[in-house]
Amino acid sequence: MRKLPRTHRTLEKRTATLRALLTQAASEDKLLKAAVRVQDARIQVLQARIGAMPSVLLTPPQRRRIARLVGEIEALRAKPPVEVLAELRLAQASARQDN
Repeated sequence: MRKLPRTHRTLEKRTATLRALLTQAASEDKLLKAAVRVQDARIQVLQARIGAMPSVLLTPPQRRRIARLVGEIEALRAKPPVEVLAELRLAQASARQDN
């Protein structure tokens, strides 16, 4: 239970770092490294959600939820860091247009 808030904070910090690097026009190498860190943090959040579930007697809905979360983890692992970077660039561009 305790890991979930910490993993969310880690994800927030790593996402904020990547956004800052995007606004500073950092090198592509730094951006890709930061994107990998964001991707890893997203995976950690999903793993923490699985770990927060009671494991004594899993109900069918819990099993389905775990299967869905495992699927999301595998999808994140398969996604190249360039796509994570593109997502955040797009999000920043749309946020600028909204303001």
